[in-house]
Amino acid sequence: MGISIFCYNYAMEINFKKKLFIILLLVFNAGFVDGYAFFYCDQRFADMMTGNMIQAGICFVQWDFSRIWDFLIPILFFTLGVMFRSAFSYWLILRRKFDILYLILAQIVGIASITVLYNTVLSHLSVSVFVGLLSFFMAIQDTTFSKMGDLSYGSVLSTANLKRFATGLTQLIITGDRKYWRSVWFFGLLIVSLFIGVILSGFLGQVFRSWTLLGSVILLLLVYLTTRFWTEDIENKNNL
Repeated sequence: MGISIFCYNYAMEINFKKKLFIILLLVFNAGFVDGYAFFYCDQRFADMMTGNMIQAGICFVQWDFSRIWDFLIPILFFTLGVMFRSAFSYWLILRRKFDILYLILAQIVGIASITVLYNTVLSHLSVSVFVGLLSFFMAIQDTTFSKMGDLSYGSVLSTANLKRFATGLTQLIITGDRKYWRSVWFFGLLIVSLFIGVILSGFLGQVFRSWTLLGSVILLLLVYLTTRFWTEDIENKNNL
């Protein structure tokens, strides 16, 4: 009995670490893509639609109506991406397929295709449409993972993560209860991961320009492989 409990706890710890690794990669990728879009696509955002809405509002106040579309187009594509994600996930579930793996794969193929085409045959594509296409596939990531145990988080938007970090830190200081420490370090890691992703894409973009986005493809491939092996481990355990 004691050995069984030990093996169960060990397996849960391994799964916890794998899922944490996946989450950190997704958040890192969000910062990486958004950092590139902001630095090298005239301050547009590929994931953070709040930023695009604010920019569009500022353009409206300044009567710069032609510039408004630079920010509304990514918002439109992001909305379409959310709709595609919901419909595709529903279609996969009806066929009893593990939708997360297919969604990640769709994001990999999408971002890889956009990057290669934009650097070759579609070099004259509007930057707004280019960022919009990125937004479409980043919308898929937004709802791929949303919980770590009992902790809800955002893999694209960091405002909620920052709020939960601050709330957990306040509770830890006030009560001294170490149960809040888990929330503090988890959301702290997410914030740092996104921050590093932004910085890295900024530096790499100076050298590789739009080819930098292939870095996102590498990150998502790591997510896909880790998720695939993780789910296979869970299925194997369930069959024992």
